[in-house]
Amino acid sequence: MKRGFLAKQKRKPVNAQIPIEEQLAKLVLSNTVEPMNKSASSEKIIDPHKSKSTAQSSAFSNLSGCLLYVNFRAKEPLPVKLPIGDVDKSLPENYKTGKPLWTEVPAETTDTREGICATTVPPQRNGETLADNPDNWSECIFLSRRLKYKIISTPGFPAPVPRPPNVRHRLGPSAFGTGMFATCDIKMGELVMSERPLLVTSGGIPSLYTPPPGDPKPTAAQIIQATIQEYERLLEYSVSRMLPENRAAFFKLHNAHTKDGSGPILGRIRTNAIGITIDTYEQKDLGSVRYGAVFNEISYINHSCVPNVSPKFSALSFSSRVRAIRDIKQGEEILISYCKPEVSTAERQAELKPYDFQCTCHSCSDPSSDAVLWKILTSPLAVERLDCKHRLMCAESWIAEIERKGWYHLEVYGTHLSIAAMCAKVLKKFDVYHKYENIYEAWTEGMYGESRRIL
Repeated sequence: MKRGFLAKQKRKPVNAQIPIEEQLAKLVLSNTVEPMNKSASSEKIIDPHKSKSTAQSSAFSNLSGCLLYVNFRAKEPLPVKLPIGDVDKSLPENYKTGKPLWTEVPAETTDTREGICATTVPPQRNGETLADNPDNWSECIFLSRRLKYKIISTPGFPAPVPRPPNVRHRLGPSAFGTGMFATCDIKMGELVMSERPLLVTSGGIPSLYTPPPGDPKPTAAQIIQATIQEYERLLEYSVSRMLPENRAAFFKLHNAHTKDGSGPILGRIRTNAIGITIDTYEQKDLGSVRYGAVFNEISYINHSCVPNVSPKFSALSFSSRVRAIRDIKQGEEILISYCKPEVSTAERQAELKPYDFQCTCHSCSDPSSDAVLWKILTSPLAVERLDCKHRLMCAESWIAEIERKGWYHLEVYGTHLSIAAMCAKVLKKFDVYHKYENIYEAWTEGMYGESRRIL
């Protein structure tokens, strides 16, 4: 029987058989614009496209170049790749820059309606400069006003940006352009540096483009290009709010996306933004959507699949803290990972493609590293089947192997540290227990931004 003949037939998931690009085109073409009323304020809101008969929706891209078309009432976002490299940048026929859907609201608003919010965090008084607040301000594009209200109403906000007791980093020439280097020996878990972002954006691009009624239907590629153009306008407004020093620092950053239609601001975001998570209800509402933050100095930290630091974001101080996940020697380059650590070399190289370079670290250069990585990731299962004495021996063996490879960024390292400590405690080898307990506490401080004890 042909589909559609039964009125009560169950509908299949929207992405079951329809190509993603086709879904994107259908979703965008189904939206209509409903502007909001204006009112006086010091921040601006962009009203998402609305339709009284359909669910509210927007489009998002992650930091490595994937456009996510998100339906706020759906459980899963829809991934569509953003262009990379020299591509066709044609726009929809009759495309014209529309009137921005911006509405003014009070900066200290308690209004929690939906709407993309362009604002400053923490709130900045007229005329304030960096001399008044050395911790700086961040220009932010949030998915709703609710997030800003949640942040500024947190008890103790804004907390001071934490500083190490002495300057432990510098920027300088690197094999990868400009990089960050240690100016002294830094122990595992110690704070290298921290700072507030110059710019915070949602983990993707809100779709601010709707084809006018009666116009020829554009292709998915044209919709993406139009979305990029419209988003650049929002970014221009947000960057224009920056202090002159911050704006100059932002445009000093490298742009690896000059040929794919990304504007000068979006291109720098796609090149330099670091993923952050702001722990709010929005994470639950939108799945695992993250935010991207561009920094004055942290964005200069180069990539390695064998990193030695981990940046963690704190909403209370609205800053990212860079801590060492292993001991770092004076003069050593400070490195983070731009990709998932627990995947194969081929998968990591694919994730790094939008950044316009190929990683040549020893994990990527060693043909045997994938096999060793898999053995390490599955090693806790084998250790658990042993008695306490042999579990300690095996855990110590895996700890040594992980340290030899430099893979301190793997969570399995912490697993083996805790196994070794607990087995040593049972065997009454308290010197061994305290050794691994101390390493575990320092390592968790570096990895997660907080010291954790072995339970």
